[in-house]
Amino acid sequence: MMGPLIYSTLFGGMDYDEPFSIDVDSQGNTYITGSTETTDFPITPNALMNVHDNITKAFLTKLNDNGTTLLYSTYLGGDESTIGLSITMDTKDNIYILGATIASDFPTTQGTLYESPIGGVDMFISKIGTKITQKEGIPGFIIPHLILISLVSFVAFVLYFKKKINIYS
Repeated sequence: MMGPLIYSTLFGGMDYDEPFSIDVDSQGNTYITGSTETTDFPITPNALMNVHDNITKAFLTKLNDNGTTLLYSTYLGGDESTIGLSITMDTKDNIYILGATIASDFPTTQGTLYESPIGGVDMFISKIGTKITQKEGIPGFIIPHLILISLVSFVAFVLYFKKKINIYS
């Protein structure tokens, strides 16, 4: 038998928003990633990216443990479509977002495997630091690996590569 409904809330903007993945940190806060076409999507003041230019963007949103407070929310992307497909946390509550983009200016950090687009639909993994609340500064942002994603019957296979490879279909 199921217990009582703990919380249920609506979230998003006036246009098309689609969540793809959810995770919970050690304090019970909820993290959501997906894609949005909404220019009025709820974004917090310390967002990594707070401007939506009518192009599909990935998003990262953090809600408190009872769903009553928006703790953090940001767009993620560039000059073309970007979607967040999966989210997970490590033991230190760092956030990892896996997604895909066709943006030529997707934000990367210096010294990572690929700092500029490879071409076509590029995969990304972004690591965002643990301290993301409305009162704290901008979190860290790194992209440590190229990731190949194959969506087959709604199952994602993830392979890590240490060097550039050519994939033929």
